[in-house]
Amino acid sequence: MRGFGRCTAAVAAWPAAALATSETAQVLRIGGAGAALGTMHNALAAFALRGRPLQARVVSHLGGAGSLRAVEQGVLDLALISRPLQVDERMRGLRAWEYGRTPFALATAMPGLTGLTRARLSEMIEDPRATWPDGTPVRLVLRPKTDGDHVLMASMGPLVEMALARASARAGMVVAMTDQEAVDAVVRLRGGLGAFGLSLILASAPSLSLLALDGVAPTVANVENATYRIVNRMHVVTLGEPRGAALELVQFLQSPDGLTMLAQLGHSTRIAR
Repeated sequence: MRGFGRCTAAVAAWPAAALATSETAQVLRIGGAGAALGTMHNALAAFALRGRPLQARVVSHLGGAGSLRAVEQGVLDLALISRPLQVDERMRGLRAWEYGRTPFALATAMPGLTGLTRARLSEMIEDPRATWPDGTPVRLVLRPKTDGDHVLMASMGPLVEMALARASARAGMVVAMTDQEAVDAVVRLRGGLGAFGLSLILASAPSLSLLALDGVAPTVANVENATYRIVNRMHVVTLGEPRGAALELVQFLQSPDGLTMLAQLGHSTRIAR
């Protein structure tokens, strides 16, 4: 867990009200995908407002995969991931609860853009000299080929999948290891283009705009009416069944207040249990 050691300096405190517990209370240790961390900040703040504050801390920039390893080793209590668990992960004792689905879409800070077609997207990925309509070079921000967000972006179509495979093999491409690194790169790079969940954009990147794909907007309503099908499936993961503060957090996310909060933060909660 050398990566965890480097990240501990980046531990962020929850709002002061959410930390107003006794010294003997359990500290809920959380890490995971950037698409979920903002949601969890809001959940902890909501707990405090209900008079049931949980003492918690989060390790930032650890990502979903690193957080799963940390949960297995007992370093974290909760991992937040944007995909279902794999069979081998479940066999190692990890347990996941899906709390929402958020549309996953192309995003950029370029002004005046509302959408792309799949054909145009594949051309922009394929051509290292591609430009936006105003002539600004497209700066594509990739994820590792094993990352779930890479897989989701590739699912935007066969031509997109082939273009991504070739772009990933090109020298000099920007490859972000975590959600937050990807957001930071797209915001920083003029002409940046990436792909993210709506929940991540609402929580930490309001300057980015999600783009419609072939005219279909990436909204919660379109996820629920099945016209937009590319989604991050957001899960809370524990080692074994959740207990103590972890169980309280899971129960809150299933409560009427929790479901309302999730909807406000870009999640569909219409999930078959």
